[in-house]
Amino acid sequence: MLFDLIALALLAFGFAVLVVTFLWVARLLALRSHRRAARKLQQALSERAAEEPEPPEPESTEDSDAEAAAEERLATGRAVILGANLSLVLGLLACALFWLSPLFAVLSGAGLYYGGRCLWTAWRRFRVFVLRAFIGLTLSAISLGLHWLSLSGQLGAVLPFLVSP
Repeated sequence: MLFDLIALALLAFGFAVLVVTFLWVARLLALRSHRRAARKLQQALSERAAEEPEPPEPESTEDSDAEAAAEERLATGRAVILGANLSLVLGLLACALFWLSPLFAVLSGAGLYYGGRCLWTAWRRFRVFVLRAFIGLTLSAISLGLHWLSLSGQLGAVLPFLVSP
């Protein structure tokens, strides 16, 4: 009975981590989208001001474009770091808690998603290999393997020290 309560509490904790993670990522994506919309609004206002007869103040669009690009690159870098951290944490939790319930495979899937996305974005945008994301991706894949071995009944033959006699 106590084991079931602990398993349920850990499952609820895992689900809460997943929900908070999705909310966090949604907030980051909304922030990025808001910045793009603000930039477009600023461009539209400057075009409208250029059509009016009064001379606009001299602004360098190259500087504003460079600042916007630098700001977007910084936001992408933060998202890569966040994805690497999430992948590592979810991979560790998935490996540590695989024996409680097959539902913890959701943590493995989320770890695979964040790790893969982080590695892809970091390599495509920055030409950087993020070791933390690779470790999280590997742990998530190992956890999926452990789930499969556990569900198919082969875990005791492969890893006898994990199965109680």
